Amino acid sequence: MTRSDVFAVLVRAFSRTSTLPHSTFLAKLLRGTNISDADYKRIQFVWEHYEMKSIKDLLISYNNLDVVPFIKAIKAQRELFKRFDLDMFTDGVSPPGLSEEVMYQTCFYNLQYPSKKPAKAFSFPAKRMSGYKAQDAEAKREFNMTIKHLNDLAKKQKYLCGLYILPADC
Repeated sequence: MTRSDVFAVLVRAFSRTSTLPHSTFLAKLLRGTNISDADYKRIQFVWEHYEMKSIKDLLISYNNLDVVPFIKAIKAQRELFKRFDLDMFTDGVSPPGLSEEVMYQTCFYNLQYPSKKPAKAFSFPAKRMSGYKAQDAEAKREFNMTIKHLNDLAKKQKYLCGLYILPADC
């Protein structure tokens, strides 16, 4: 059966005033499969309960119960992502991917980097240096630094802790 044949059958089926027989239901025409007995009984119940006059009424009912809520959910989700200047159909492959984009936008909002201005100058405390010497002696390592060398290092780093860019406080 060609596409045009299927289309012609579907157009004729819209004006039909009773449900299609189970053996020739639309699913068979469209997918080469058939619907289950339970699904067919459900269609017959809906047809009678809502007093449907044509297959078109059945299709409208299906759209209202299945397609319309889906479209509303998509629209709501699309509006949510638009608030972050994201289009869910072009900016992401999946909702988790879009959510990741939102996370990157929001977690760095108003982020303030620490100031890199020099801290207050200080001289390296001799007491701390003697502690370093004791640690190295206990570990059997050589300690070849002088107070002058440590003071020069602190000055070179503008008296800032190199890891956190915070004022070093010895």
